[in-house]
Amino acid sequence: MRRSFPLWLCWVLLACGEAPLPAHPRVALVGIDGAEWSVIDPMLARGELPNLQRLIARGVRGPLQSFKPTLSPALWTSVATGVRPSQHGVTNFVTRAADATIRQVESGDRRVPALWNIASAEGRTVGVVGWWATWPAESVQGTLVSDFLLFAASARSQSGNVDPLWPRAAWPRQHLDALANLLPGDWQLTPAELAQFVPRDSPRFAAHAAAPARVESLRDPPLVVLKDNYRISRFYWQATQQLLDSGQPDLLLHYTNFVDAVEHKFWRYYEPEAFGDVSAAERADFGATIPRAYAFFDRELGDLLDRLHEDTYILVISDHGHHATQGGGKVFSGGHRDAPDGVFVAAGPGITGPRKLETATLLDIAPTVLALLEIPAAKTMPGRVLPELVPRDRIPARVASYDNALADPIREVPAPELPSNVRERLRALGYLEEEAN
Repeated sequence: MRRSFPLWLCWVLLACGEAPLPAHPRVALVGIDGAEWSVIDPMLARGELPNLQRLIARGVRGPLQSFKPTLSPALWTSVATGVRPSQHGVTNFVTRAADATIRQVESGDRRVPALWNIASAEGRTVGVVGWWATWPAESVQGTLVSDFLLFAASARSQSGNVDPLWPRAAWPRQHLDALANLLPGDWQLTPAELAQFVPRDSPRFAAHAAAPARVESLRDPPLVVLKDNYRISRFYWQATQQLLDSGQPDLLLHYTNFVDAVEHKFWRYYEPEAFGDVSAAERADFGATIPRAYAFFDRELGDLLDRLHEDTYILVISDHGHHATQGGGKVFSGGHRDAPDGVFVAAGPGITGPRKLETATLLDIAPTVLALLEIPAAKTMPGRVLPELVPRDRIPARVASYDNALADPIREVPAPELPSNVRERLRALGYLEEEAN
């Protein structure tokens, strides 16, 4: 039951320095893959992450315990369901069919309901953008833009026809035309875009910016990864902005992998002393690329915060941290196989700050988000509702389960073999090798 407050009580609470709880709770959960406190804290001290800083100043921050193996679809599905991969069924980036073909993990592989299923079943509106394992798009009370949409769009444009994957890339279908208008015209970077991550006075920048209008070719493999994931990130941020412009849902989930992708490729330049073979020129070119990627995220976060209703509960989390690879890698110099803690930042009505959160895990996120929405968590979820965000007297009694809330993705075509562009993206980040091992 949602709570309403008489006007006199609102004035009393304000006079005591406490904001009243919202009559219509809203939650925004922002997932930033691979975010690491050892990168964030020096940037906060230098004033380089102002939007994250304003959340921390009025809220709660701390480490977020991850678990092994640190495979993004598995971890982010645990965030969304509140249970471990062995229970929800999404355990890797890809799955093998009976005929030995490899396909991308998808929503139908998930055996339990996710936050968007539960919230929809409880009458709340939802918006889900870019979250792992959300293709084919499930029917929700709101909007779902799947993680496969850009690749379905690529297949659609290459064939010259409407690809059979495209209709299931988002829910509801009438949003597809608007989303198509956000698709990148090409996958290059303009000099202005590249300058966000590489100094303009760098010889490498000049080599890639020979054309006056755009960067025609990025042959350096780390820059290719940066370019592709920048384009992916920009599309999904614009999709979220478009969603919010049409009306904020009760529950918003947005995911970005840009920081994690950059860390995998550029950590050797960020922490050259851990590798010993990084040239001065490489340090000059790429030594600040990782912090610049965080600053890019912070600018996008600021735009998101400006669009959210002022009484929204905001959670910014990462599935794991990041650090230099053991022994020093050249191709993949940043890693997280040992499941370093991720980041947790939260702010919103009734949350006083700045405060530190000492212990939280990925499995605590779903129960806490549900409690903020005044929806009971399920007894099948092993995590707890974080008391720093929800006082114990406001935590709803748990229900047995939400098994009936699991939606069946509509399958109009068989699950496709892993498309070549998806395969190359996963291989570039080292994930197909992990899958093979």
